[in-house]
Amino acid sequence: MSGENSAAASIHPLVAAARQAQARIEHWDQNRIDETVAAVGWHVLQPAASQALAEMAVTESGIGSAQDSRIRLETRVRGTLGDLHGITTIGVIDEDPALRIAKYARPIGVIAVLVPSTAPAAALLVNTLVALKTRNAVIVCPNPSAQTVTRLTVALVRQALERAGAPSDLLQMVESPTRHHATVLAENTDLVIATGGSATVERVRRTGTPTHAAGPGNAVVLVDATADTVSAIAAVVAGKTFDNGTSCSAESCMVLERPIIAAALAALTEEGVHVCSSGEADRLRATLWPDGKTLSRAVVGRPAPEVAALAGISVPDGTRALAAWAAPLPAADPFGGEKLCPVLGLYSAEDFPAAVTAAASLTERVGPGHSCALHTTTPQHIDVLARQAKVSRIMVNQSTGNGNTGSFGNGMPFTSTVSCGTWGKCTLTENVGWRQFLNTIWVSMPVQRPVPRWEDLMAPWTSSPRFHGLPSSSVRMFAQ
Repeated sequence: MSGENSAAASIHPLVAAARQAQARIEHWDQNRIDETVAAVGWHVLQPAASQALAEMAVTESGIGSAQDSRIRLETRVRGTLGDLHGITTIGVIDEDPALRIAKYARPIGVIAVLVPSTAPAAALLVNTLVALKTRNAVIVCPNPSAQTVTRLTVALVRQALERAGAPSDLLQMVESPTRHHATVLAENTDLVIATGGSATVERVRRTGTPTHAAGPGNAVVLVDATADTVSAIAAVVAGKTFDNGTSCSAESCMVLERPIIAAALAALTEEGVHVCSSGEADRLRATLWPDGKTLSRAVVGRPAPEVAALAGISVPDGTRALAAWAAPLPAADPFGGEKLCPVLGLYSAEDFPAAVTAAASLTERVGPGHSCALHTTTPQHIDVLARQAKVSRIMVNQSTGNGNTGSFGNGMPFTSTVSCGTWGKCTLTENVGWRQFLNTIWVSMPVQRPVPRWEDLMAPWTSSPRFHGLPSSSVRMFAQ
């Protein structure tokens, strides 16, 4: 049996069971749905459960920190529950009385969720909670290095569903997945949520099934001359070192305005960051990218001392991260791209306009549309960056690593899917949430709307000097 036929044989029964389960809850009322969502949240947020999931994820994949993984899981699940609490996802979800428009929510059906090797339990749970809130079923296809923790997470959720009187097949898992399984799953479901490598995302997109995906990360941080440098560096290091830098939102490159470089370097040292010498930077670069372009799996999600040892760099006890000066722009340097470990690329800029230009160059090469951060006390700089940056989110005076996907310290919606707009080959420029898990029916009633006056519509043009410069014959022709 071919790989595709074998995959189809295992996928088709899952999809059939998911459709039956989804049909059973499609006409439940809001209270019944909310009870089910809360039941799942209660079960997975029990301390023993979240601890077991975090430890298993790190043990199985060898990536990240169990302590940070648990914090991420509990924060994202609680944050997602908070975002969903009190939200209406059944019947009329929005109305415009003046236009006599009512919008009705309808479930999508069966959603395929591709789970990455980094933060697999958190990604699965966030998407499952949102899917349940919107009366959808989920089939999860895990990364091969996260099968055990995914299986345990699915088992916990299924147990919670049964306790709540809901069909357990609202969540199922693809066993022993291959690329063929991911493709066949995408072909036979109604929506795909893809968080993983770019090759995986492109593969499922080619199936033609609507897909919400996360773009590649490379969060660039700008620290301008007016910033509180100590606070800025503390935020950067906190995001860079969390879970050993495995998040696509983790700070990747930092652009420093020249007047504050000395203070920033001192602050980095205080935060436990080893700033590499030129020779050390060369060894670190060769270790991270042995062929000059492909990131070594050996460094992904590993602590800074281990990464340093692999590169033959001696670092003080308690070192939390490594930083290295990259080759000045416009030269290409892998330090200017995504690293997925506690390594930070450093760049300098003469002034703020130069810093904005540097950030644009870095995100255009790697991570277009994803995110950046600005540390400043100058409000005008926020406006300048927002008008010029081609990113979907800008974190101001906070960490991208701890802020992009939602935080109790900002207003961003909690998510596991950071969409990156057309810059990052995505259809959305926002955090994927409950609204993206629904079909919406617009119900329109008759209403009389005033016909706009031609003179008012044309006023921006007819009042322009360029209009009055037209030959009179052209004006008469258009008037006719």
